Amino acid sequence: VQCDLVPCAKPYMGAEQPGAPPDPTRGPRGPFGTGESSPSYGQCPVSRAWRDPSDQEVTSTLALKKLNAWSHGHGSFFWNFKTELEPKWDYIRAVDRGWLPRDAQADLADVASACEEYDEAEAFVCRAKPGASDGEVIAGVDWACRNAAVKLAGCDAPDDASKLAHASRVFDGYYSRYHTAGATCDFGGAAELDDDGPRSTPHPARARDNPPRLLLFRGQLPPG
Repeated sequence: VQCDLVPCAKPYMGAEQPGAPPDPTRGPRGPFGTGESSPSYGQCPVSRAWRDPSDQEVTSTLALKKLNAWSHGHGSFFWNFKTELEPKWDYIRAVDRGWLPRDAQADLADVASACEEYDEAEAFVCRAKPGASDGEVIAGVDWACRNAAVKLAGCDAPDDASKLAHASRVFDGYYSRYHTAGATCDFGGAAELDDDGPRSTPHPARARDNPPRLLLFRGQLPPG
């Protein structure tokens, strides 16, 4: 992740906020993420602007997809309550600009349809990731076979070589069955979603189970 750096802002909570603004005489310090993700010599990291599509479009799309996903899974989603530098990560300013829905718990049509393209039976297939090591693929297959409530196609392979040949069938079988309960197409980094080609197991339709709880963080987090 590559961040942009801008002069650190004065803390919106006033001078009593500990450690803010960052000391301009000090170099990078934690907590560290990926890329240039910590304040350094008076410069603070911010997300690079999206130009095509725009920041506004990306932020709105991301918010709707988060609300959709969390309403079917864990029931909550995370957004910063207020930040000094970036409106798109500032819940109040993003709502005021129309990027986020004003009522995050409302049963909105835009939220309900935000992930339809991912749920269509022919849209995406969960496949073994090209370049994943044999060990990663084998571990992912073993995990899926152990944790599925039903026997998945490919789980009866007699040895590791056969498991590798059937890895995509196992991954897609598990993902298509459990993604509405929060499962992802990852399997320890061994799998990825692919939109090239039909799937054999349709994704079940998603229902809006629970209105999401909004978790707000007050303060600025390094975006990188």
